[in-house]
Amino acid sequence: MRTLALWAWLLVIPLVCDAGAAATVYRCGSIGNEYSQTPCADGQPMDVNDSRTQEQHAQARLLAAQTRDQALALERDRLDKEAAFHPPRAGSLSSPVTTQFSETPAHSKAHRVRKKRLARATAVAPNVLRTEPPRATRSGAQ
Repeated sequence: MRTLALWAWLLVIPLVCDAGAAATVYRCGSIGNEYSQTPCADGQPMDVNDSRTQEQHAQARLLAAQTRDQALALERDRLDKEAAFHPPRAGSLSSPVTTQFSETPAHSKAHRVRKKRLARATAVAPNVLRTEPPRATRSGAQ
């Protein structure tokens, strides 16, 4: 029984209380950029009735629905693109290695030999101060 009474009130209230027709809006302020529902000293009543036809209302609703559907489609596309995007991961913080000259067997062998010598020198005595002069100075002095 209570539910029936509630439904009756919900259906009757919008018919009885037509707030849009009874509202009067006043344009106030020295420039006329303030609006109020209560009369003000220099306020002028405005006509706020909607003069659009039912066809114009239907067109506006259709346009709003199309715009909403288009926005949802664009959002779906954006989300799909974001999900498919995988940013590159950093392999190292240095620049990529580029070959500036052709690798010859002699060069690669010399490079490996220098690398082995350096590895042996640091492995044997990593914290020892070397007192001998560099090779270029020693060979030039002899």
